[in-house]
Amino acid sequence: MSFDFKSFIENLRDNPEKKEIVEKYEKLVEPLENKEIEETVFYKEYLSKFEIPFKEKIWFQVSEYLDEDFDWNLLIKLIAASFSSKMSIVLIYPKLPKICIDVVSGDKKITKCLDELESFQIARIFEIYLEEIITFEISKNEDEKEKEIILSHRQENIKKWQKEVERIKLYFEYLKGNQ
Repeated sequence: MSFDFKSFIENLRDNPEKKEIVEKYEKLVEPLENKEIEETVFYKEYLSKFEIPFKEKIWFQVSEYLDEDFDWNLLIKLIAASFSSKMSIVLIYPKLPKICIDVVSGDKKITKCLDELESFQIARIFEIYLEEIITFEISKNEDEKEKEIILSHRQENIKKWQKEVERIKLYFEYLKGNQ
């Protein structure tokens, strides 16, 4: 199921604590009214760089009850693109890889894998990462120094993702050769 970006934006607009995010974004970047996520600046300039080169719709472990419920490729792009967390891809022969999210809070590191999460948690992850990317797009357009830092960090994330893709491709080749 594709992610309903239009509803997400409308929910932000309707939330008194979050509406400023949309207002600032639209003032500094672009209007979001009736846009699909793929039409946004942040998608075209950043998220689209996280290629999903696998033919399988779901190439990693998820709960059996959720396999058709989400736009998994968009979720992977959002996790890989995040500045606030790190994605780890755990290869467990002969199973599909596990996608885990590592978050550091103070002196604690919390790791959650997608196959352990309930649907409401995954839906919340979409919201968190989209708010993050929109907020960074605002910062990028407000301040030149911030822009340089954000663009540099984005390049690092894209390079990390490309290395992960190569590693996963090798893993799938290995799996295919050992069937």
